[in-house]
Amino acid sequence: SSDTGEATVSPATLTFTKNNWNTDQTVTVTGVNDSDRDRHQDYEIDLTATAGVDGSAINFDGVDDYISINNVASEMYGDTSYSISFWAKPVFSSFPENDSYLFGINTSSNGNVLLLGIQKGDKKAIVNENSGKELYSSTTLSESSWNHMVYTRSGSTGTLYVNGINQGTHSASNILSSNNKWSIGAE
Repeated sequence: SSDTGEATVSPATLTFTKNNWNTDQTVTVTGVNDSDRDRHQDYEIDLTATAGVDGSAINFDGVDDYISINNVASEMYGDTSYSISFWAKPVFSSFPENDSYLFGINTSSNGNVLLLGIQKGDKKAIVNENSGKELYSSTTLSESSWNHMVYTRSGSTGTLYVNGINQGTHSASNILSSNNKWSIGAE
């Protein structure tokens, strides 16, 4: 709870595993009856999810595998504050081109809106917006371990993070449309 003087949450965390993912778990929110004369006070219950890498992942062969996630386009229409986060363990030798984009948002006519990917030659993360590369990471990505990539947009500022380290910002100008095509591994 954002204010434990107004409400408590029990338990504070839930853990779902491959053995209990479909078993109901109960969270109890209890209002605190205090002696303050402030009447009812609002509070927030913040929910977050953390997924562990347990040896399971999507494996792309670098030829024609991808996942369409177009069902989010109408939900994200016009939004200028969002985050995109994923883990990648690239096999650079399998990249068909120098720039491989793991996440993409394209227009309905296949123009680039926002692409997040990796440059094969220097093993750096890149952000491509509209028609050009906007951000390059200073962190070299590892082929032997998982790399966490995050792109956040807050208003007109886009920021790239690799393994928790800020790689830089740019002036974000992409416009999210309800008919955009969202994909993983299609670029």
